[in-house]
Amino acid sequence: QLPTANCSPSPMPSAESHRATTEMTAEQARQWIQGWKVAGPVMQQMRDERLRQMDETEGAKMLGAGQGFASEAPEANGLAIWQSWMMRLRLQQLTAKVTQPDR
Repeated sequence: QLPTANCSPSPMPSAESHRATTEMTAEQARQWIQGWKVAGPVMQQMRDERLRQMDETEGAKMLGAGQGFASEAPEANGLAIWQSWMMRLRLQQLTAKVTQPDR
């Protein structure tokens, strides 16, 4: 038999007390929204400026392109290959429609 400690578990917080600590009052919500209305445009300006100052290599690295990104095949992934095939099919359909207008 294991020895028992002389302690009781801490009581679970009630749903009401949890709600009281996680919910905002109407005034807090208004202040939070107002803060983001002010901060949003400032953050967007900072982001835009950072992107303007970035050169192509930095931009490619930021997007996850590795070394030699310019020499990689344009159809390196399945989605690009599928889209290419769908474009070819559409061009064939349009060409057939133009060459046989009575259909």
